[in-house]
Amino acid sequence: MVVIRSIIFGALESPKYLLMQGRRVDAVRVLNELSVIDGSNVVVVEEDLPLPLVSATSTKTEHLGWLRGLKVNVATLLSPSLRTTTLLIFAIWMLIAVGYTSFNSFLPKYLSSQPDSSIPPDPSSTYISYFIISLAALPGSALGAFGVDSVLGRRGTMSLSTLLTAVFLLVFALAPTTTLRVLASCGAAFTQNIMYGVLYAYTPEVFPAAARTTGTGAASALGRCAGSLTPVLAGWLLETFGGITPLYVASGTIAAAAVCMVLLPIETSGRETL
Repeated sequence: MVVIRSIIFGALESPKYLLMQGRRVDAVRVLNELSVIDGSNVVVVEEDLPLPLVSATSTKTEHLGWLRGLKVNVATLLSPSLRTTTLLIFAIWMLIAVGYTSFNSFLPKYLSSQPDSSIPPDPSSTYISYFIISLAALPGSALGAFGVDSVLGRRGTMSLSTLLTAVFLLVFALAPTTTLRVLASCGAAFTQNIMYGVLYAYTPEVFPAAARTTGTGAASALGRCAGSLTPVLAGWLLETFGGITPLYVASGTIAAAAVCMVLLPIETSGRETL
């Protein structure tokens, strides 16, 4: 993936970063390359660029103002116009991390435990099922890319795929046969790919440019923290309450994330980011 991303598709530096470093000629070059890529063919010259956001001769002391910048970004994210969106985004990332990890971390164990206890577990069929589920997830990303620009928009595509994921997880928990479990897993894997794909696109779009990195990074970090604690919780639930209890937790938290998505006040589809 690194080779494909670096060599075949290439990676251009951020024009904003180049401007902050005083590299105006490089910023012009990158902007013109992007113009050719997206087909607009707009020619950018150095005079079109704004004044440097940070002087190229900034001292080391000035660069130590990152803490003050962080405070400003946090204040922006929690301002009255963005507070609801920010808190909902943070909740969505954490809820999805709990639900996703509760299900996927223990999926081989769930698949190996037959709904009919009279049937002995078969390791080979478990991993064949896991392979089929992984294949079923692949088209999800492509459908998500189509959905974000459809009439559903970002929020609609994201909330619908998340709700369907919760439904598939509940069906898996209640499935009376192994076949139905595998089919439910395939459906969940498919919709999870849509869910995560749109969430990764929506999150940076909804924050203003000045606070985008802080908001996106904080959301991702909260999700990682919640996900890292989930195996402990799921393992305890497995041992204490039985085999499918974590599945109810997974379905419930994913459904709660879908509700949060519906409540998001900003639709970024067709809207210029700030």
